[in-house]
Amino acid sequence: MPIAAKPCNAPGCRGLVYNGGSRCRHCRRAAQRQQDALRGTAHERYGSEHRKLRAQVLLEEAICGICLGPGLDDDVLEHKIPVSRGGLTVRENVRRAHANCNAKKAAREGWHRGKGQP
Repeated sequence: MPIAAKPCNAPGCRGLVYNGGSRCRHCRRAAQRQQDALRGTAHERYGSEHRKLRAQVLLEEAICGICLGPGLDDDVLEHKIPVSRGGLTVRENVRRAHANCNAKKAAREGWHRGKGQP
């Protein structure tokens, strides 16, 4: 059964929310664009040391450290001990991982985006 539409809770917005959220689609997109602008580009967030370490790990490891599947071109560095728990971005603490495997692991463990302990 569809959920009844309700007004968006963003100040000054007259949009309607249809799927049980608190903001209309337009306001959610605007908030995401604003967050992305504050976050900066990958080039701004990751320095040359990080890029060198990623290149080294991708050369040394041929498989995803999480699912053990073959490596892909867009694989990422996965921290064995998350940065949010005090882990460092050093060779001993990182391994190759598929981006989706890394995202699933972070969501499952609750240690993502600096949120701290679940």
